[in-house]
Amino acid sequence: MSTPPTSSPPPASASYKEGTSTTLLLALSGPSCSGKTTIARLLKSMLGPHAVILHEDDFYKPDGEIPLVDIKRQQREESGANGSGKKDDEARITAGEDKSEEQSLVQDWDSAGALDIPKLVEALRNIKQNGFVNRTWNSKEDQNDVKEVPIDPSLVDYWRTRLRQALGLKEGAEADKDDKSQDTSVKVVIVDGFLLFSEDLAAARDLFDIKLLLRANYETVKTRREARRGYVTIEGFWEDPEGYVDAIMWPNYVRDHAFLFKDGNVEGELDEAVCKDLRIEGIPTESVSNGPNYKPVTISEALQKIYEEFCRERGVVAG
Repeated sequence: MSTPPTSSPPPASASYKEGTSTTLLLALSGPSCSGKTTIARLLKSMLGPHAVILHEDDFYKPDGEIPLVDIKRQQREESGANGSGKKDDEARITAGEDKSEEQSLVQDWDSAGALDIPKLVEALRNIKQNGFVNRTWNSKEDQNDVKEVPIDPSLVDYWRTRLRQALGLKEGAEADKDDKSQDTSVKVVIVDGFLLFSEDLAAARDLFDIKLLLRANYETVKTRREARRGYVTIEGFWEDPEGYVDAIMWPNYVRDHAFLFKDGNVEGELDEAVCKDLRIEGIPTESVSNGPNYKPVTISEALQKIYEEFCRERGVVAG
């Protein structure tokens, strides 16, 4: 359980003025089970009606349109010499095509082909242009189980105050009154997803004001993903078949994100030039290889970076 810093948060000297701001689009991306949804929900709880969550998972195609992959072939390839996560295109079959090896075909929910990308881009553009979000959005992702993380209440209070200061929102006793007033305009739309920064989603990636990549290594992702019960889909429920993480999920992550890292090593150092050009911030910035010093991203690390980005976007001096 984390504890808050001992120093009290300094007041924010904001140039931001109520009513003149635009809605910020905050992207939280990273591999499956890296903590994206946990952080998104915590942030939403701190900002109240001034924040809305949009899940990339709510933009999946209907179940019958999810690409099919020959998992046995993928397992053979991933157990081979290269281990690069590169796909053999012949192993991927679009729904409705030849299924001569029916028994080894499984749906690939961890690829760009599973997403309705134009629909996602349209939703993001509408937010950018109008600052409008449908609060009655029926989220399938919100029906999935997310492991509760014990958090020190004083830590929550500390970050709630800092984050609200950075956005120019009222604090303390005035905060609840403010959240219940007529001014419940959305200041931040939090978008969480496993593929927000890939080249396939460049049209969506370019629309975000803040882009944070939550990092986790293979061992952490595999342990967490295989502990999940499954996922609610548009038409039903999905459970990973045996070997799915090693044959499909992790290789997909490597393939889609290698360009952000030095030598394509997704557990190594970020490529600073590429990330700077795309305005992507990694959390943590250092290597996440499974060495003795490796620790998963902490809530405080993520919230500190979000606070700094809020300050930068709003022209606020970060304390």
